Amino acid sequence: MNGWQAVFAEYPALRTVWDIVCVVAPLSMLLSFSGIFFISSVAKIFSITRKRIIFDKLAKQLAFLGIILGWILLVGSRATLYLGKEGLNAAPLENFMFETSWMLLSMGVLLSTIYFSLWKVLKNMPVFHTTIGVISATQNCLSLVCILATLRLYAFPAKTGSVEVLIPDLFPAVWDDPLWTAACVTASLAFGLAGAFGSAWLCLRRKREDFGRDYYNRMIPWCAAWARNAWLLLLLILLFSFARELWLNHESAALDPRSLILAACQILFWLIPALLWTFVHRSKVAVRHRWALYIALIIAISYALPYYLEICALPPLDILPVATESNPAR
Repeated sequence: MNGWQAVFAEYPALRTVWDIVCVVAPLSMLLSFSGIFFISSVAKIFSITRKRIIFDKLAKQLAFLGIILGWILLVGSRATLYLGKEGLNAAPLENFMFETSWMLLSMGVLLSTIYFSLWKVLKNMPVFHTTIGVISATQNCLSLVCILATLRLYAFPAKTGSVEVLIPDLFPAVWDDPLWTAACVTASLAFGLAGAFGSAWLCLRRKREDFGRDYYNRMIPWCAAWARNAWLLLLLILLFSFARELWLNHESAALDPRSLILAACQILFWLIPALLWTFVHRSKVAVRHRWALYIALIIAISYALPYYLEICALPPLDILPVATESNPAR
């Protein structure tokens, strides 16, 4: 550990990259884990209603990816909480939220594992099996909400100093707050990343689970369509937020042309994954375009960083209550 600290001290840029990876990787996996079992359940429903076995195979492949992501998150988060217990310096409320989030995540992983493990056992009870999948997906979403709330709670004293935590401060009733923009895009981001991970996963599993070229040429575009549609919804929300900000500040001197250009460039950059998924969706040989899926996945994952910053964005310090003897810190 001291060796790594020495390397980071000598190369600060490497430390910055490492910190970004430590935020982006688990958060993108968590969002994908929250959405992928919904997509798996929809595929399972299609296998029942349309009587197509290929959707059952797809649902099982996506569920397998989901439990891999879930167990990585579960073990990794427990190890992080154990190893970083002294460095966290968390208050009792934060410790409670950390443990509650982990318990909810463990319940989601357990239900998801049951959903996957009983695939052959419940072959003749597809409706009951699908119900388990929907319940596990709902539990995963509940754990996502709790974890995001815990991240915001933990960021509060880190950014504001010793202050008392109040609900209006954590969740301000102001639509201009970045928190609500992040909240509006959470569902579309989860489904978009789930579709992105799923389509890339099918490319990786093609040789190990050889269901035929026709199967992958149909199912990869199906997952890519999920990612594209969810991502387009995310972009529409961002455009609406951007347009609303322009409308409110169009007569204000605070409107900087450089910020407008930067915002437009960001929107165009986030449009790249949607274009790549559209290209794969329209292709009749989607298997050959796996690198387009990998690039789209990497770009989509990078959105987890600004999303995290919006989740942890707090009101200005001058409007927060400062801890005093009559208003003690937590």
